[in-house]
Amino acid sequence: FVTNVQVFRAASGDLVVKSYLLLFRSRGDTRPPEWVCGERTDRLRRSPEGLRLVHRRVVVDESVLRTQNLAIFL
Repeated sequence: FVTNVQVFRAASGDLVVKSYLLLFRSRGDTRPPEWVCGERTDRLRRSPEGLRLVHRRVVVDESVLRTQNLAIFL
């Protein structure tokens, strides 16, 4: 889930998008379900092809992720 999306215009003309994320992950019957939550800040820039992602920063609410094999982009 992505919630609380806020869009700001930077002095450079880029768009700064702040949001909160919540990831629910279940691996069937082998492990209990896991939750990962945090804050994401994206910087988008207009190009002739459309908006392009220039930078992404994710700050997770835990200092050590207890989940194994997290192979997705937050």
